[in-house]
Amino acid sequence: MSTCPFCGCTVKSDAQYCAKCGARLTQNADDMDLQIRSLVEQGKKIQAVKLYKNRAGVSLKLAKDAVDAIERGEGASVVDKGDTDVEADVCRLLNQGEKLRAVKLYRENNGTSLLEAKRAVEALATRYGIADQGAGAAGMFIALGIVAVLLITLIIGLIMLNQ
Repeated sequence: MSTCPFCGCTVKSDAQYCAKCGARLTQNADDMDLQIRSLVEQGKKIQAVKLYKNRAGVSLKLAKDAVDAIERGEGASVVDKGDTDVEADVCRLLNQGEKLRAVKLYRENNGTSLLEAKRAVEALATRYGIADQGAGAAGMFIALGIVAVLLITLIIGLIMLNQ
């Protein structure tokens, strides 16, 4: 038995993921700390945050907090993913008919695009059997906004192709 370098939970020595926080366990925490310190010293803090986010499987905010802690010499273990249960909060908002707030919460905590957050929230609703209570006029407004952005992107692409 060993411990997860991200949350401190006891895990089987052959486990690939932590049962508590879901972090990938294939990377030694000390090695990752060294890689992150090296990236920060090179002025590549964004890459360090991305590395931590991808290896630990945490949100963008938690990854940034962990990199800040490593930079201060405290180690990544000071960041406990168990402190925030975004999935539970998203489901609570969905149950209250607050889909837009759920999407916003998911997006802020995971650093995803609006479309990725919307799809993830809808997938959570499906997984937990939460019925879509309809977004009403606000949902229509968001859908129209997405369509408008896509049309503008298409028009710009066509203009650039013709030049």
